[in-house]
Amino acid sequence: MNKTTAFLAGAAVLAVAATGALTVHPSSVSATDEPADSTTLTFRIAPRGAEDKYIDIGRKGETVGDRFIGALTLRADGAIAGRLQNECVVLDRTYEGHLCTMAILLDGGSITLAGGGVNKAIPNIDGRDGDVFAVTGGTGDYQGADGQLTVSDDGRRITITLVP
Repeated sequence: MNKTTAFLAGAAVLAVAATGALTVHPSSVSATDEPADSTTLTFRIAPRGAEDKYIDIGRKGETVGDRFIGALTLRADGAIAGRLQNECVVLDRTYEGHLCTMAILLDGGSITLAGGGVNKAIPNIDGRDGDVFAVTGGTGDYQGADGQLTVSDDGRRITITLVP
């Protein structure tokens, strides 16, 4: 499991900025980047209030069945904007694979996400897509949500692109 995914799962403690901005707007990016009618949500990951637990099953160290669970606060415009809850499980010893599920609790509803990947490339496939998670649905204002969540390279920001 890579460092940012482990942080989102609450397993790593990083010193990240606690301020940021929430941007909710129709995207004006070209169709090659995002659909023209998409909505983008951007949050900063707050270091305070993060909770995490690594559950080591079997042999010491990261092995099949181990879990990373946690929650962290999302900030926007200097205020709490939501809470991300996450669970990842190690599934593959050969390629160091994992599967993660998340729920993001926001004003107006929640967004659910899932993703997985590997740390070692799979021949002819790779499978190391970075920290990208599929939006699998939502509640309230986010009912029927579709899209993806990406994590910035520095692990301090998440961006959710919702498509109709």
